[in-house]
Amino acid sequence: MVRKTKKQLVQRLIQLLESKPMTVNEISLAVGSNWDTVYKALDLLKSIGLVTETEEGNKKIFKKVSDVSIQKRDDTLLGIPISKECENLCYYIFSKVKQKWLQKTKKEPNKTQMQKVIGEIADNINLPFEIPRGWYLFGQVCVLEYDPKQDYSIEFKKEIPGLDKTIDKAIEVYSKYSNTTEILFGQYQRKNKVLYLARLKLKQILYYSLNQETKPLVSKLLNSFAMNFSKKEDNKEIVALLNSYVAIVNQLFIEKDQRELEDLHNLIIDCFISLWELMATYNLFNDLINGDYGYSYDNLKKYFNPRFETLIALCKGYLEELNDSLSPKEIDKNSKLFKLMGSAKPKVLTEEEKKKLFENYEKRDTSNIFREKNNQKFIFLRRNIQHPDQYKPRLYGHL
Repeated sequence: MVRKTKKQLVQRLIQLLESKPMTVNEISLAVGSNWDTVYKALDLLKSIGLVTETEEGNKKIFKKVSDVSIQKRDDTLLGIPISKECENLCYYIFSKVKQKWLQKTKKEPNKTQMQKVIGEIADNINLPFEIPRGWYLFGQVCVLEYDPKQDYSIEFKKEIPGLDKTIDKAIEVYSKYSNTTEILFGQYQRKNKVLYLARLKLKQILYYSLNQETKPLVSKLLNSFAMNFSKKEDNKEIVALLNSYVAIVNQLFIEKDQRELEDLHNLIIDCFISLWELMATYNLFNDLINGDYGYSYDNLKKYFNPRFETLIALCKGYLEELNDSLSPKEIDKNSKLFKLMGSAKPKVLTEEEKKKLFENYEKRDTSNIFREKNNQKFIFLRRNIQHPDQYKPRLYGHL
């Protein structure tokens, strides 16, 4: 059975519940995961308000919470709206690029190639309308997604001076690469995107064994990765999660031997992937807000917030697991804290106090104790979503 990451499971649950309400057993059968794993993922989605739970008879029914006021498109990133004028312009350019690419290479462009060419064109020519675009997971993308199977033949009434020449230059740049990795690396170098270069190198090296040779390189790339992410007033929580990840992984490199790191390898990768998706989603949001595309901050947040909240919760879940793998930090015996702790004398209970304590314990209803313990993790998760600054890796103090 192929291993499912927490992120993949959560995304699959959202997809299932968008179609219809379901029980835990129905979801478990659909995703091929056990009941306990599914229930924990549902609890996470409930904690951020994306899923609700109701009872029908003796069954618990889970339903995706949707905002009926938001009209989402099927052919744009995150369902973001786009004007009819921009849509027609994109269709027109898609058609011309597809035709010219086919003439030059005898093949049709794929999604990645088309996105890179569209970005290059929009950056280097004055178009009648600004094409909504931004830097996302794998580089610059157009909000309107390209479908190679769709016929984009359309007449555009306005003449665009220099368009054919600009398309030819863009195709010349991106048709020379033999695979997607080369396309991405080439774009990041040309645009001097240090963050994206660091991410690409990290992705490549993280999939290798984390040994004494690779650890220093990963550590160096992680620090570059964190330093080159834009820090702004509205992304403090993302920055805090990023810094926590870098600090925890670097501490794991110090504490753990190669065998122990191999046991944590998948978790380190899964956390990195979710963290990058969170960062890249913010990059796209920031570019769309700052570009001249007609989007307001509040309206655009409606499309991005569900993804932000889900990814933040996932990242915190992964970070908790990684943090739990760290050894508790020993206190310096010469520190003021140690001396203060040493000066505190334990209280000695009298016989009467002991008797009263056990009497109270015997009368206590303990039926709910284990259920409360199981819920503590998700209570902690919700608390940290509201107060991200309180989240610190164990090397700076216990959670």
